[in-house]
Amino acid sequence: MSSSTRTEGTGTLYVVPTPIGNLGDVTLRALDVLGSCHVVAAEDTRRTRTLLERHGIAARALALHRFNEERTAAKIAQILMSGHDVACVTDSGTPGISDPGARLVARIRSQGLRVVPLPGPSAPVAAMSASGWEGPFTFEGFVERRPGPRRDQIARLAAEGRAAVLFEAPSRLRSTLETIASVAPEHPVLLAREMTKVHEEYRVDTAAGLLGSLPAEVKGEVTLVLMPPAGGAPSHASAGMEAVVRAALELEARGLRLKDAARILAPLASLPASRIYEEALVHRR
Repeated sequence: MSSSTRTEGTGTLYVVPTPIGNLGDVTLRALDVLGSCHVVAAEDTRRTRTLLERHGIAARALALHRFNEERTAAKIAQILMSGHDVACVTDSGTPGISDPGARLVARIRSQGLRVVPLPGPSAPVAAMSASGWEGPFTFEGFVERRPGPRRDQIARLAAEGRAAVLFEAPSRLRSTLETIASVAPEHPVLLAREMTKVHEEYRVDTAAGLLGSLPAEVKGEVTLVLMPPAGGAPSHASAGMEAVVRAALELEARGLRLKDAARILAPLASLPASRIYEEALVHRR
């Protein structure tokens, strides 16, 4: 076990991914680390205890969630300084990926202590592997809750020419798909629900197609992959002003304010938003 590689008598912080649904997805190395660490810092100690007990691991659990991460990070630093190893886990998936853990890692690194990540279950990677998209992609995290920022977010992602992985709550899924259907109607979307669980579901269609067969009440964790339309999307960063203006006017036609469309496209085209806006006004007349 890598605890024998401590530096100058200090412990190691292990970032340990845990199953996103099926408890059988835990890796052998993760079990080895969890069983050997002095403390397991967990987002929800009750949920983590279920996993530990299933594999016969009797480790001390310490709560680490978004409300106490800074305070708990200081305690964990002290544990590491005393020569003990600590494992960081979340309710599911990889810590620090839209879950607690990033601030802990930053704090431990800032004190010159060792951090070792383990590969393992990750909802964004699992969703991408089922999408059929082989180009570049970005992980956006949770979709914006408010309509205006959500519309801006989807428009920006749709204009980038790469796939985007998004998390969404079941109660907001319909609203998000309606936004995608309005802003990016030709873009295929993967809807991944309850991944690795008994009722897991993977469907690829346009947002409108997905909406047409969406049940009245959606249950379970949801991950979306917004992909470029068939043939790929144009790269606005390398497009001429005419193409950028055309994209801005298209976004306006779908309900976005022209100034907002220009602001979204500006960094992609490496052009000032004011110039895009002014050119679009001329073309609109």
